[in-house]
Amino acid sequence: MQASGRILRLVFSLSLVASLGGCTGFFVNPTLDSIAIGPTNQTITATPKQNLQMSATGTFNDGTTQDLTGKVFWSSSNTSCATVSTSGLVSPPTGAVPSGVCTASISAAKAAVASSAATITVSQGTPSVIMLTVNAAMGAVAVPVDSSFTVKALATFPNVTAPPDITPSCTWINSDPTDVMLTVGNTSGTVVATPMQASATLACQFANIMSNTVTMTFSGATGGGGGGTNPASLFRFLTNPFAMLERFKLARQTSLNLKLRDFKACMSNSGLAGSEALTSCSLNQEPNL
Repeated sequence: MQASGRILRLVFSLSLVASLGGCTGFFVNPTLDSIAIGPTNQTITATPKQNLQMSATGTFNDGTTQDLTGKVFWSSSNTSCATVSTSGLVSPPTGAVPSGVCTASISAAKAAVASSAATITVSQGTPSVIMLTVNAAMGAVAVPVDSSFTVKALATFPNVTAPPDITPSCTWINSDPTDVMLTVGNTSGTVVATPMQASATLACQFANIMSNTVTMTFSGATGGGGGGTNPASLFRFLTNPFAMLERFKLARQTSLNLKLRDFKACMSNSGLAGSEALTSCSLNQEPNL
């Protein structure tokens, strides 16, 4: 009888605890709410090769956490920049790093729950030499203003056969940014001279290594012609067409103003009258632009 009473009291106690605490955690496994991964905003190098171990922590609906590093599906948004193993180990590429520096977003997922992405930067390392090349016929050929020229920065790295183009990742140095504009695109820098005559010395720096210098001298006729061979057609990148149009309109208006001034002076000083004066001081000639 006493044993039966103890059993009844035990069943009652368990029922009471279950009713107060709910079934979650007693009879039902907790569900995964979120996954947090780290570290983020880290930089690794390909030469020398550096790996980065990621970790994943899961938070469940009962408030508990668990290490899920080896239990989640790892992925990289840019496998040509960085890969990630099933254990969360991030590695740089075995060959050249795209543009010398690249980024990849690393994320983890389990079932329908995905983490936020962690950004990892991969650098090729420290180059031994950075060489600037200019896709232009320099020297004896006059370089017209308003023409664009492609400048590339090629870096030599240990254990990398072909020097990668690191142009977008370089810190560019321009001795005359007022008169000579340098824009950096995905694979090259474009140099455009804006005045009638200018020169600039260009260089770039990457991983505290300075490149050689290239001096660009712009003079003579505009890129539209009149000053000999125009090498602008040799290059893939052109200056902003809207800026070129505004420049042309300004030059044309300036020329017309000068002709109007000369016409008025001619009419006043010619000593002629009527049609003879108009013929002598004609405005019909187009501005020579």
